[in-house]
Amino acid sequence: MLADNAAEAAPAVNQEDEQVVTPWEVEAGAGGIDYDKLIEQFGCLPIDEQLIQRIERVTKKPAHPWLKRGLFFSHRQSLKAFLSL
Repeated sequence: MLADNAAEAAPAVNQEDEQVVTPWEVEAGAGGIDYDKLIEQFGCLPIDEQLIQRIERVTKKPAHPWLKRGLFFSHRQSLKAFLSL
């Protein structure tokens, strides 16, 4: 009986707008995955063309094709620390 009351008291969430990303599950809303929201939610920084060029300059090698194709879209601060060496 308490579980029923708790479910009723929970705020209504529009299932079409909600996205859930965990290590085990990815559920997108009606509009698909919002990568900008993920970057903000997890405290990451986007990988943009300028960063890819910097990686190539520092390593003196072409960036991995997956970086160029956008398969990786964000990074943590550790990448910036690596590039500052």
